[in-house]
Amino acid sequence: MSITGIATCIDPDLEAELLLRLKDFHTPMQLVRRCRDYAEVLSIARAQLVELLVLDSERIDLNPEAEKELLAAGLSVLILAPLDDVPLARDQYSFDIIQKEDPRVPAAPTDLCEQILQWALARILPPPPPNQLEIQNASIQEIPTEDGKIIALWGPVGAPGRSTLALNLAANLRSYGRVILVDGDTVEPSQVQLLAVELRASGVVNGCRLAEQAQLCEETFAPVVTNVGAGVDLLSGITKAERWREVSEDSFATLLEWLRKHYRWIVVDLAPGASDPDEALMTLGPSRYSAQDGTFAVADLVLEVGTADPVGMRRLIVNHVWAGDKKLWQCPSLAVVNRGRASVAGSNWETSIRRALSLADNTWEAVMVRQATQDFDKALVAGCDIATVNPSAPVLEDFDALQSKILSLLGILPRRGATRRLRARKGKA
Repeated sequence: MSITGIATCIDPDLEAELLLRLKDFHTPMQLVRRCRDYAEVLSIARAQLVELLVLDSERIDLNPEAEKELLAAGLSVLILAPLDDVPLARDQYSFDIIQKEDPRVPAAPTDLCEQILQWALARILPPPPPNQLEIQNASIQEIPTEDGKIIALWGPVGAPGRSTLALNLAANLRSYGRVILVDGDTVEPSQVQLLAVELRASGVVNGCRLAEQAQLCEETFAPVVTNVGAGVDLLSGITKAERWREVSEDSFATLLEWLRKHYRWIVVDLAPGASDPDEALMTLGPSRYSAQDGTFAVADLVLEVGTADPVGMRRLIVNHVWAGDKKLWQCPSLAVVNRGRASVAGSNWETSIRRALSLADNTWEAVMVRQATQDFDKALVAGCDIATVNPSAPVLEDFDALQSKILSLLGILPRRGATRRLRARKGKA
C-alpha cells in the first residue's frame, strides 16, 4: 500500500500530537517532514516528497506568489489561521482553511488535531460511489411533465470557465429533474475530457444528422447519448474542429427542441462568438457559429460567463453590449462572473463587479462564483463535478445561488428543502 506523505510547519506541540495520532490512526499517512520556514516547505513541495501540506499562517508569511508556487507543485494545502485572520484568508487564498483554537470562542466539537486528520483523510480517500437507489428512483420519471428549459452558457473569448461551470450547473440542477449536458462548442469541445468519457463518435453530429433526416426518437437517440451518472446525460461534442460544418443552425435548434420534450433541463456549453445578423453574406453557406445561432433561437436563458479581473470584465461587458445591439436572443440573460477573488478586485470584489456591470446595463443581473482552484482541479482529475469530490466545498454555495437565480428568472418555484444544502453549509461557517 502506498504511503501519503504529510509535511507541516505548525506549532511544535501540535506537530508532536499529530505524529502520535498518525501512528494510531491506521491509515496510509505519514508525517514526512517538520519544516522550520517557507524555504524548507517550498523545497519539499518542489521535490514532490509529500502530497499534503499543513501550515500555520502565523509561522509562514503567505502571499499570492507563495500560493502560486504551492499550487504549481500540485499539493493539497491546509492553512491554520487565527480567528481574526480566517475571513481574509478564505477570501484571498484558494487553500483549505481551519480556524485555530481561540479562548474567545467555545471549543469545537473536535480538537484541532482531529480536524487536521479528518481533512487529510478526505484528501486520500476516493469519492463515494453513486447511490444506486437514488439513481433508480430518479429514472422513474424520465419524461418531464412539462417542456424542459434550455440554458445556454456563452461569453467572450479568453477561457472564462464556461465548460466547468456548465458541468457543475448540470449536476446541481439534477434535483429539479432530468438533465442533459450538450457540448455545443464547435471550436474546442471539452466535456468528454472533464468527465473522463471515452469519445468514439460525436453525439452532437449524430443528433443533428437524425434531426435533418427527421428520425429523432427515443430508439434512435439512445445510442447517441452517454449517461455520466446521477441522472445526467451527455451529448458529446465534435471529434475534430473541422466537423463544425456538420452542425447546422436548423438541425441544432430542432435537436434542442426535441430534447426539451424529454429532459427537464438542457444545459448547452457554447464556444464564444456568434453570427452577425447584419452581415449580408451570412446565409450563403455554413456558419462557424451555427450551434450558437441555433441555441439562441430556442433558448430560455443565456448565461454570459466572464472572469472577475479587469481584462475578463471588459471582454464580458463589450460582448454583452454587442449581443444586445445585434439582438442575438429574445430570452433573459444573466451574467456569471467566475473566479472571483480579492487579489484582483479588492476586498469588496462582489460589490465592485456589480457596480461595473450596472454601469454597462443597469438591468443586467449577475451571480458571482468565487475562485476555487483546488476544488475544480480535484473534480477534473476525478472526472466529475465538485459536489462529488468535495460535498462541503464553499464554492457550491455559489452554484446554489446560481440555481436559485435561474429558477427565479424562469418563474420556477424552488422546492421545499432544495436550498437545505446551502443553509447547512452556512450554518457550519
